[in-house]
Amino acid sequence: MSPSMFGLFTAGLAAFAPLVSAYTTPTGDAPKGNPIAQPGLNTIVPVGKDFQITWDPTTQGTVSLILLKGPAENLQFVEAIAEKIPNSGSYSWLPETSLVASEGAKGYGIQLIDDATGQYQYTTQFGISN
Repeated sequence: MSPSMFGLFTAGLAAFAPLVSAYTTPTGDAPKGNPIAQPGLNTIVPVGKDFQITWDPTTQGTVSLILLKGPAENLQFVEAIAEKIPNSGSYSWLPETSLVASEGAKGYGIQLIDDATGQYQYTTQFGISN
């Protein structure tokens, strides 16, 4: 490979670097610790407005918040809301206006992951209005 082609190849790989996620992979067979209070059952989160995610911080260190979509038995990754934030028990989230509205108070969930241990917790299903 010529030096100029190698440079182009390396630059191409570097472009994908921001797509690599920094949050910890969840571990364990069941949710544990850091129970989430908000969003709760029947909550509708409006896009474009600050929404306070709250939980009981039962572990030390940092956590990551991951937005998921789909039925509870088949949730799919949407985006990382926040990565490696202090486990303070709250986070102000500004849902992007590009999020698809849900039908009623279901369709979305948030996973909270303890970055040190990988233990995780889920919200109940909630909706998003757009």
